[in-house]
Amino acid sequence: MSKRIVVIMAGGKGERFWPLSRNTRPKQFLRLLGKNTLLEMTLDLAVTIPSVEQVWVVTGKNMVEQIRSICPELPPENILLEPVGRNSAPCLGLAAINAKKRLGAETTMLAMPADGLIEDKEGFVRRAEVAFSAAESGDWLLTFGIKPTRPETGYGYLELGEALDEERGIYRIKRFHEKPDFIDAKRYHASDEFLWNSGMFAFRADTFLSAVSTHAPGLAEGLARLEEALGTPEYPARLAEIFPTLPAESVDYAIMEKADNILTVHTDIGWDDIGNWDALDRLVEKDADGNVVVNRALTVESGDNIIVGEDVTIATLGVEGLIIVATKDAVLVTRKDQGHNIRKLIEKIKEDDELEGLL
Repeated sequence: MSKRIVVIMAGGKGERFWPLSRNTRPKQFLRLLGKNTLLEMTLDLAVTIPSVEQVWVVTGKNMVEQIRSICPELPPENILLEPVGRNSAPCLGLAAINAKKRLGAETTMLAMPADGLIEDKEGFVRRAEVAFSAAESGDWLLTFGIKPTRPETGYGYLELGEALDEERGIYRIKRFHEKPDFIDAKRYHASDEFLWNSGMFAFRADTFLSAVSTHAPGLAEGLARLEEALGTPEYPARLAEIFPTLPAESVDYAIMEKADNILTVHTDIGWDDIGNWDALDRLVEKDADGNVVVNRALTVESGDNIIVGEDVTIATLGVEGLIIVATKDAVLVTRKDQGHNIRKLIEKIKEDDELEGLL
C-alpha cells in the first residue's frame, strides 16, 4: 500500500469575515464556533484517520508561527510555505511534488480546506478510507460530494454519472455546475443526481501531477522547475521566484472540470462551508429573539441579527436582519442579505492607502 497523507490547505485570507479576519489573522485562525480555531478543528479531524501516516499544512509564510503555536506537535517540515496565495491548484501542486520527493510518486493525498465544518467525524473517517482506497486502485482523481441539505446558491454542484461502486457510494461525475440561481438550486436539492462540491479531494501524487501536465501546462512547467530544486540550497530562492508566477486557479477550474478520470465519493457527514458571516446563522445557537451573538452583546427589541464583538460590547435597539461586527479599529454594519458581498468593501479599502492597516 502506498503512503497516505492529509494535506490541509490553510493559505486563504477569508476576506468575507472582515473585519475580524485580517492578513495577519485569516479566517482559519478565528474562533467562530467555540474555543478552537477552524484550523485546530480541521487538524483534530485529520489525525483521527487511522491509516494516515502524516498530516501536512500548506500555508503562507506569515502564518507559520501561528500554526506552530496551535499545533506544536506538527513537524516543521510538514508545514509547506507559499510565498503568496495562488489558489488551490498551485497549493496542491506544491504538496504533490513534495510528496513525490519525500515519500514516493504513489503517495496518496487527501486534501481538505482548513476552514470547513464536519460534524460526523466517524462518518468522515469511513468516507476518507473509501476515498483513499479508490484513489489507490487506479489513476483516479476523487472529490467528496456532499448530500445537499438545502437549496444552497453559494456552492458549486456535482452532477452524478454512472455508479462504479454503488455500495461504497463511488460515482463518475457527469458535469460540474457553478453556483446556481435559487430556481436551479431548488431543483438540484430535490434531485438525487446532484451533490455539493465540498472542495475536498483524494488522489495519488503522480496521478495529480499527470493531470496537471495534461490540463494545466503552465502550472506543470513551474512545478517542474520547483521540483528540480527540492532538497537543494537553491529551493527557497526558486520558490520565491517561481511560485508567484504560477496561474492563480482553483483545482476545479484548472483540472477537475477538464479531466475524464474524475470520481466522487457520495458523502453525508454534516459538512458545511464556513464561507461568510451568514454561515453563523446555521451553525451557532440563537437567543430567544433569533440573534446569533458571539462574545458580548446587549440586545433590546432586536431580532434575527448576527452580532460579533471582539473585546467590545455591542448594544442594539430595535434592529433586525443585520450583521454587526466590531473590532478595536473597525465596525461592519450590513444587511444579512449583503453578507456575501463584503469583498466589495475589501476592494474599496485596497484603493485607499490610508486604510491599508484595516486589511
